[in-house]
Amino acid sequence: MSERIEREEFGTAATGIGALLGRLGIVSDAEQESEDPVADRYADAPHLTAEEIAGTATSESQMVRRREEILSGCGLRARQLEASFATFEAHSDGQRAALVECKRFVAAWPRVRAGLVLVGPTGRGKTHLAAATLRGAIESEVARLQGGWAHRALALDAGSALQRRFVWLRVPEFVNEYRERRFESGNALRERARSADLLVLDELAGEGAQDLGLGLLFDVLGFRYEDQRPTLVTTNKTGAELEGIYDSRVVSRFLDPTAYATVKMDGLDYRLEMAKASKQRKPS
Repeated sequence: MSERIEREEFGTAATGIGALLGRLGIVSDAEQESEDPVADRYADAPHLTAEEIAGTATSESQMVRRREEILSGCGLRARQLEASFATFEAHSDGQRAALVECKRFVAAWPRVRAGLVLVGPTGRGKTHLAAATLRGAIESEVARLQGGWAHRALALDAGSALQRRFVWLRVPEFVNEYRERRFESGNALRERARSADLLVLDELAGEGAQDLGLGLLFDVLGFRYEDQRPTLVTTNKTGAELEGIYDSRVVSRFLDPTAYATVKMDGLDYRLEMAKASKQRKPS
């Protein structure tokens, strides 16, 4: 039996990729001409003189290393730092659909106003694609900058600005860290998640369904929903399962088709398929 692509939206009928992309909230042509959303984000970055620009990382190896440092500062771990669209191997229709959706998300950046939810069992490549999307958005933003702007974006202070604006959080760790630090720097942690230009919440699977964790997720997702800040969520739970775990106020954010496009990633275990492919490539 051929593999079946199964796409769903929480509470709505399945639609094609084009229709989902159409809801990503790209601004109008007139608005595009009237503003430079990338340059504006670095208005608070330090002005660099010609000498300072010449002293920043300019070699390819230095630029690559600085990008990796920025990605790490956004919250990505060593394994996620290796993730890219080029290294993602799709073995099912759902995985291919998710890859296309994430690429289109990056292509539309920074004029995206809605988020993505990647749904599927463990091992389908959700985290890999989420990390690749975060990387793609950052690289797209830096690539749009001209001349000294690019150096400013990769200079230390402006790199810190990127780390504030692009945030990766693994939900179980986010909730635990907030619970432990709520009387010290917990509010700063919550504010970082609320205010990020792009927030990735990896592994939303039931953690934080009680007490402070529930309030934290409701606050962060509610703020970002109202402020139209895109959030990328990975979860191994369906919409109905999440409704059974979390307060309806949290899950309802995913029910709005203007706020999130959802792709269900089917197929075999991504890690096992990668291991098989690697084994087959090795000489006997």
